[in-house]
Amino acid sequence: MMTKEQVAERIEKKHKEIEKINKRIVKWSVGLTKEELDIAKEFGMMHYEHPLKKETREKFMIFVKNPKNPDSEIYELANAYSDLRDAQLTLAKYEVQMTEIVNFENEDKIEVLVEFLKQWREHAYNWYMTNAQEYLKLRANEKQELEKYLQEQEEKAGKKFQFREKYYHERQFEKEYYREINSFTKEFTGYSKIDTAMLNKVLDDEVVAKYKDLVLRITNVVGEIQDVSNLSIGNKNGEINGTVKGSKGTAKVETISAGGYHIQVFHYRVLVHKVK
Repeated sequence: MMTKEQVAERIEKKHKEIEKINKRIVKWSVGLTKEELDIAKEFGMMHYEHPLKKETREKFMIFVKNPKNPDSEIYELANAYSDLRDAQLTLAKYEVQMTEIVNFENEDKIEVLVEFLKQWREHAYNWYMTNAQEYLKLRANEKQELEKYLQEQEEKAGKKFQFREKYYHERQFEKEYYREINSFTKEFTGYSKIDTAMLNKVLDDEVVAKYKDLVLRITNVVGEIQDVSNLSIGNKNGEINGTVKGSKGTAKVETISAGGYHIQVFHYRVLVHKVK
């Protein structure tokens, strides 16, 4: 999920790209007749899966095959319009994403859910940072620990390992050696540096996704959310529990939390049940 700034940057780049494409269209339009201009635009702007694409292409090729026509110009013009079509479609998608982000930022948030996810994010961030520090320490000592492990295994086997056997034991060592390191930790941790920007972005995106998911699940049960005053956050692990009233009834919200140790990051399951 992209941030508002990332979407805005892509929208700006796409506008610049469209501006360049329009200059190409002006360039390749010079010297062409109105019929040639019309067919090049129609063919170029038509989507690949359009039911009339084949028929339009046949019309387009009539102009291309006419020896009196400068076929390179009409081809280039059609290609420019095709690029324009793709760029405009992509721009429209980015603009929809921006609208969704702005709407989400502007809407009134359910504070108890926001606080719950804020606490979850803090738990997750601290856990990942601890896991990343451990990962760095392990990587720094991996070579000597691997040599020690292989020596022990060769002594047990009473022989010097050949390539296949050595490779097998190296893989076994790696699997066991990094057993407490989360897969995502490996993604944002380099050889000597922790990419906190990447970690923060992923957690921010996850908070937004989790908030939307919670609201949607509660809404599916109670309809329009009207009263969340009976929801509360526990002091021990930050679980959210209680009831929510809505236009279609009342829902019981219950949190089951786990993790926060070894290879398992702190996580939770929120159960939403309709109160009969």
